[in-house]
Amino acid sequence: MKKLILALVFSLPVLFLCGQTYKFLYLTDLDAGKVRFVKPDEPATLFNFVLGGLHTPYGIAADVPENQVFVSDTNGRIIRYDLVGTHSDTILDDTNPVLGIPYGLMFHDGKIYWGREGGIGRCNPDGSGAELWLETQLTSPPEMPLCLAYNPDDGKIYFTNDKSSYSGGIWRLNADGSGLEEIVPGTDGGAIVVDTAHNYIFYADRLKGICRNNYDGTDELVIDASYMDAVVWGMAVDPEISRLYWTDKYDDKILQSNLDGTGKTDLVTGVDAHALILVDLSPSAIVNNPVRRILVYPNPVTDVLRFEADAGVEKVVVSNALGRVVMEKETGGFCRASLDVSALPEGLYFLTGYFSSGRVFTSRFLRE
Repeated sequence: MKKLILALVFSLPVLFLCGQTYKFLYLTDLDAGKVRFVKPDEPATLFNFVLGGLHTPYGIAADVPENQVFVSDTNGRIIRYDLVGTHSDTILDDTNPVLGIPYGLMFHDGKIYWGREGGIGRCNPDGSGAELWLETQLTSPPEMPLCLAYNPDDGKIYFTNDKSSYSGGIWRLNADGSGLEEIVPGTDGGAIVVDTAHNYIFYADRLKGICRNNYDGTDELVIDASYMDAVVWGMAVDPEISRLYWTDKYDDKILQSNLDGTGKTDLVTGVDAHALILVDLSPSAIVNNPVRRILVYPNPVTDVLRFEADAGVEKVVVSNALGRVVMEKETGGFCRASLDVSALPEGLYFLTGYFSSGRVFTSRFLRE
């Protein structure tokens, strides 16, 4: 099976060994109209999906093993990308009445779920089989599910209900659609995330701030009251290092803290971040990549180009759009390497790599 490994960014043009774990925060950026991502322990570099063109990107979800990222655009569509945004297709649009205005997204058990006025919709990853999986009434709660999170511990789907126009609250139900119940009444919620390592749910409440509860909604702890009246639509948790991340649309940044709210710091500033997910791109996580055997970053590039492959590479060759070789480098069987392309004229180039096994890959990049 083909595997995909997302290239990390390093400050020096040196080679590195393979086999590490790579976690990235993926986010929707309303100002940029595209998906962006950042490595939490190297937040200085914020990558963009190659493809943009989104009107009002809202929710985001990923099916990492199948190399898929899904984004809801509130102008009436759900778009599917590969994990770096080089390919995309609209899997569902407003010609299908089931879509409504799609808000938060969630991927579970081979299905895409989205919150909308009047319930929760779902479909297959290619957009087929669209249905209003949970139908609710606008006259009784929960009227408008917003952000969604699946909890594998109890097999339930948790969601926030809109309070700007409706009754609010944190709700959950079984994955088969039964057992709908409100576990935290009346919250004015946005983002919600489940921490299965510590048996918590975290959510944003404009009435209280950033909150942490048990799965059943009990023992609420407001871990950051400064986010009362704030707009927080994205939240992610890394249970392995006990870190919580959330977006701040008022101040255009992403923050991080310990699970009790201590140690709060700005992770990324100057970004109109909306939805947020943590994606594990370790080699074992991705089993199907029909598009690439290598990733090249940053792309477009101005100076240092970096790549990472799924196996050792002996040599890389850079060719221009006419097919003429303009650069060549021996990489010694390493999985990662970097190239200084700052002297190349602006334009389109092709990077060809030769695996130790005899395989050959080609990837294009733009020098600007």
